Amino acid sequence: MACMSLEIHQGRRLAAIPTHPTPPALRRLAVPALPRWDIALPAVSAPGDSALQRRMQRPGDFKLPPFFNYPPYFTLQPVRETREKQVQLWKDLILDYCRTQKIYIVPLEEDFPLFSNSNIERSLSYEAKEVFLAALVNEGRAEWMDKGHKRCLILWLRIQDWANYILDFVRDNGLEVTTIEDIRSGIETTGTELAGIDRGVLMRALRLLEQKGKATIFKGTSADDEGVKFSV
Repeated sequence: MACMSLEIHQGRRLAAIPTHPTPPALRRLAVPALPRWDIALPAVSAPGDSALQRRMQRPGDFKLPPFFNYPPYFTLQPVRETREKQVQLWKDLILDYCRTQKIYIVPLEEDFPLFSNSNIERSLSYEAKEVFLAALVNEGRAEWMDKGHKRCLILWLRIQDWANYILDFVRDNGLEVTTIEDIRSGIETTGTELAGIDRGVLMRALRLLEQKGKATIFKGTSADDEGVKFSV
């Protein structure tokens, strides 16, 4: 028999989430009669990194999944099977949003578009944010940036995957020697995953390639002049 997990809000029973097994291919909970709304994320005014703030204020054409409008998903579910499905949905959403919006750092104590929905008057608790991000950390798709878990680095590509992507990129574009900044913002980079890549993530991927003998990083007169020679 399927179990049901309920969220109670101000004395009212809001909804029940079925916990019967779902085929692995279905990465979302089946919610009968739930319309597929496409919602523009609200503009926010968040302190901190100005580039991050600008991206957060311009969510563009990002389409939110149906569960984002279903209140129980904003509350940690007590039933294990239900929570596992809930965590998977949030992991996928965080990775997809950060990838499309080129966001690398997610704050837990500042406003972040995915963590609240004013249309249904719901926001994730700090505990819920930490649970969802910790699940990404456990899979190597994110890293805590501080001991207090206040900021999280999102690795929508793992460092090894970034290294492989960079090698394919330089092969395709014939860039045996180039600068670090050109990898991040050069003409060839436009429209690729590397456009605007976090410098720290880029350097870690390049150092990994250097350790494998596939790249040599050399210093310039300034950070903008740092270069890399690839052995491809």
